[in-house]
Amino acid sequence: MSIATIGLVAISLGLSGRAAFAAENWMREYVQLRKQAMLERTIGIERAARLRAARLVQPKIVGGTKARPNANPFQVGLLFKHEPDDFFAQFCGGTLVRPNVVVTAAHCSDFVTRADVQVLTGTRRLDGSGTRRNVLRIFIHPNWDPNTFDSDVAVWILNSNAAGIERAKLVRPAFEPVVETNDVPRRVNTLVTGWGDTQTSGFPVDLRQVIVPLQPTADCNDADSYDGAITSNMICAGVDAGGKDSCQGDSGGPLTTRPLGTSGGVGRYDILTGIVSWGIGCADPELFGVYTRVARFRNWIINRFP
Repeated sequence: MSIATIGLVAISLGLSGRAAFAAENWMREYVQLRKQAMLERTIGIERAARLRAARLVQPKIVGGTKARPNANPFQVGLLFKHEPDDFFAQFCGGTLVRPNVVVTAAHCSDFVTRADVQVLTGTRRLDGSGTRRNVLRIFIHPNWDPNTFDSDVAVWILNSNAAGIERAKLVRPAFEPVVETNDVPRRVNTLVTGWGDTQTSGFPVDLRQVIVPLQPTADCNDADSYDGAITSNMICAGVDAGGKDSCQGDSGGPLTTRPLGTSGGVGRYDILTGIVSWGIGCADPELFGVYTRVARFRNWIINRFP
């Protein structure tokens, strides 16, 4: 569905101008609706309906805190260009990996054109601070499958450099064992940041963070969890008991890890290991957050660099 088509839907509902977009932040809602459709295809309409009735199928940083100044400083916001208020314009997140290169999710990218969006850099608040940057090109992975959310990765090229802003490191071969094995050690923590729904106080102005451990793919794929829906291009992170997770509005943002050997509290979470992709609900028991496995796409991402 194109931007123009979705805009006509808003107008047909009696909304026009800024009200058509600010009232519901329709781009964020659209991202969530397609996640719900994917879940119905994946787990069945009946189970998805039960989860929705229990308020589980919703996309946020849950159980987290206001992000610290050094927590994923490379986080950017994806904005609807024609909405001047950053809070209402933000619909997804992304990660700056070069001064003019952002890595994000394909499901945040395949329904927009570069003329419709901007990237917010250099701020941790959706309060008008930071710099809005226009987008030169959008690359979506050729294997992206909106039916299963496999290969959920895209690269946005900005038309100006975000100078002086720290950038994330892409997963290097030396670090790939952290995410390349199905038997991921539970002690490996990850950091997730975003401006998504908190489920307690709504969508925040301040960037939020949560620390969650990676989970073995086998656990994520068992019958009590995603029942085989996790592919080799995905990783899971969360806690068995629930309570901590990413959610709506966090899509496309970074899941980062420390270098190997620094899990004892030393070292920065500055290695881009995952991209917020999908999940059933937010922070529910056994239903971990699902992320694009960046190690699988490192070469494709680098080959998109201008």
